[in-house]
Amino acid sequence: MKCLKCISLIAVLSFLLIACGGGGGGGVPALTYTGVGTQAVIDQNNVNELTGGAFKGVSTSGALTAIGVVQKDGNGGLTVLTLSQVLRKAVQNINISSNAGNMAVGVQESGSIPGLCGANATYNITVNDATGDFSGFLSFNVCDMGGIVVTGGVSFSGGFDYAGNPTAFNLSFNYLSMNDGVSSITSSGSMSMSFNGSTVNVAMSMLLRDDTSGYVYKIENLAMNIQDTGTSEVLTISGRFYEPLYGYVVISTPTPFIVIGYNQWPSSGLLMADGANGTWATLEALSDAQHCRVRADTIANALDEAPDFTPPDIAWADI
Repeated sequence: MKCLKCISLIAVLSFLLIACGGGGGGGVPALTYTGVGTQAVIDQNNVNELTGGAFKGVSTSGALTAIGVVQKDGNGGLTVLTLSQVLRKAVQNINISSNAGNMAVGVQESGSIPGLCGANATYNITVNDATGDFSGFLSFNVCDMGGIVVTGGVSFSGGFDYAGNPTAFNLSFNYLSMNDGVSSITSSGSMSMSFNGSTVNVAMSMLLRDDTSGYVYKIENLAMNIQDTGTSEVLTISGRFYEPLYGYVVISTPTPFIVIGYNQWPSSGLLMADGANGTWATLEALSDAQHCRVRADTIANALDEAPDFTPPDIAWADI
C-alpha cells in the first residue's frame, strides 16, 4: 500500500482532476453551468444519475483518483479519471521536487515536458529552494498522449518541506479539452490540497462538460479527507453535485468509504444524497468490493423516512 505522502503529486492530480489551464489565453470560451440550479427531487428515474454521478470514478489503487461525472455509460471512453492520469503524468515528468533541489532561489525554468509530445507540451516553473515554494504553468497544444489529444493549460503552486514531501498544492484552471477520437470532455475549476502525514485534505469546485451532449455538470464546495492507514484508504466526502437535468443534491458520507489494498472500489461505506422535499438516496459499498446498493426515499415529505425504492444490487462498473 503506497503512502499518500510518498505519492505526493500523484495523489494531487489523480484526484478528480480534470483540471484546466488558468490563464489559458485570450479568446478561450468560459464554461458556465446553465442546468437546473434548484435542489433535485430524487425519484426512481434519476436516483442512479444523482448518486452514481456524484461518486462514479472515485477509486483508490494506491491513490484516490477522480470523481467521474462525465463518462460513457460503462463502455469506456473518456472520464475524469483519464484526464487526471494525463495531468498526473505531465507533472510527474517535470519532477518538481528534483527541480527544487537543483535551482537557485527564485530561478525560473521552462521547456518541453520530458516524454510528452515534444514542443506541444511545455512547462514554466519557479522554485524557491529556501522556502520550498513553487509555482508554474503546464501548457498543452494539441498534445497527443497515447491517443488522447489534450489542449489547454494548468496553473499550479504549492510547497515542499525539507524532506521533499509536499505540504500544499493548488490548481487553477479555466479551460482544458481532451479528445480520444470518440469522446470529448472540457473542464474548468480550482482545487487545493494539504498534506499532514498520511492524511490529505482536498477542497475543490469545478465545471465539467460532456462535449458530445453539451451538458455541463457542476461540483461545488467539495471537501474530501483521504487517510492512508497502510493497508487501506479511508475517504469522507461532502459538498454539492449538480446534474443539469435534475438539479443538485447535497452529498455526505455518514459512514466513510474504505478501499482495501489496491482494490478499485470500496468494500464498505455509505454515500448520502439529500434532495428536495425530504427525498434522499444512499449508495452503499458492498463487501465484495465489486457491487453497490442503492436505496431511496422518493416520496416527498414521507412520514416514515423509510426507503420505498430498493432496486437489485448493481456492479460499480454499471452504475
